[in-house]
This record gives sequence, structure tokens and C-alpha cells, in this order.
Amino acid sequence: MRFIAACIALFIATTAIADEYRDMARRFRVTPPPGWVRIADADVKKFDDMVADRFKDRNFQFIAGFSRHPKGAVEVPYILVQETNVRLKGSSYEEIEKSLNAVDLSEAKKEIAARISEDLTEFTSDQWVIDKPRKRMVMNVTVPDSRGQSIRGICTAYFGEESLIQLNCYAGEKDLEANRKEFDAFNESFRFDPGAEFQPVQPRSIWSGVLRNGLIGGACGLVIALISIVIQKFKRGA
Repeated sequence: MRFIAACIALFIATTAIADEYRDMARRFRVTPPPGWVRIADADVKKFDDMVADRFKDRNFQFIAGFSRHPKGAVEVPYILVQETNVRLKGSSYEEIEKSLNAVDLSEAKKEIAARISEDLTEFTSDQWVIDKPRKRMVMNVTVPDSRGQSIRGICTAYFGEESLIQLNCYAGEKDLEANRKEFDAFNESFRFDPGAEFQPVQPRSIWSGVLRNGLIGGACGLVIALISIVIQKFKRGA
């Protein structure tokens, strides 16, 4: 019986490890909920290239995706993993909060409309909310899709020393609550490798604004652009 129990335990452990997504270069790992599959790298690259074409000065990229669709199709509900190239090492929470408070969402809307389409200014968004104990921040966004229905996005950005890793979870507005537990489980599984997560320093009297530019460009403006492009382009099969 002990042998059988040990074999079962080993099988369960092996299965869990196999389902875990690890990024060795960016030094993090995350585990999708049961029944979710990886979106093909080619589809993630297709989306990333599409964004790059419209935001040539971007400081972010999309590196992975997960879907409940059995073939990994980019259909709600799904999750996209985003890296924002902003170095937080040596920064304080005070600097991050100042950066986020400086974001003007009305200006972000104008920029997105200019780069993509004037029809994409109808989204609603709250401000980032910092969760210091978990070293992350969260933003909620709602955008109408091409059929006039609403898509909800829960975007959670984790503070790393060398970059932000952002998990963008999407679902139809009517289905958000039904998917929230799985989105929460996905976020709770996220871990940076030892030494890669953000270590805040004491507040400084001088604030250069460099951090502000990186956070606004990658962690706020893109959240909105991300949802807008996904809805308009992937629903049309572009």
C-alpha cells in the first residue's frame, strides 16, 4: 500500500510540474488552472507583431498565452502574459505610486484612437491599485467588442527587479464571475524565482520621473491598447 501511495503521489507531483509554465530567462513560473492549454507561440507572436506595428516605441512584449479552448484558440476566456521592460531595482513604493498617479487615462484614450481606431475610445478603466504584501498591482478594464458586447479584463502586474510581468485575464462581462476563481488561482500560482522579485528601498527625496515613463508606457497605456486590439482583430480573424 505504501508503494502504491508513493506512486500516486509521484504521479500527481509530476503532473503538476508538467502543467507549470516556466520562463527561465525572465525567472518566473505560473500554473494554469485545470483544463486550460497553452496558446500556440505562433499565435502569441502574431498578436505581438500586430501590436509592435502600431506601437513602434513600445517597451513591452507578449510572451505567452493560455486558453480554455481545447485547441488553444484566442477566444474568451483567455489569458495573455506580458513583459514590460522597466527596471524597478533600487526604486521605492513611493516612486511607483507617484508614477501611477501621474497617468492621465484621457490622454491614453486619445493616443490609442490615433494609433488604432477612433472607435476604440469607449472603454472604461479604473486606476492601478497597488498590493504591497503581494508585490503587485491590479487594474480592471471594460471594452465593447465588435458585436457591441462587453469584454472584461483583470490585469495583474507583478513587480520584478528587472521588469514587470503582467497577467491579463479576459472574459465576457456576463461570464466574468464564473471565471474569477480560475483567474484568481492562476494569479495565486505566480512566483518569481528567488532573487528576481522586487525589493523596495526606502523613499528618496528626489524623484527623476524615469520610472514614471516606463510604467505609464508599458503598464497602463498598453493594458487599454491590448484589449482593444485583441477584440477588434482576433474576432475578425485577422
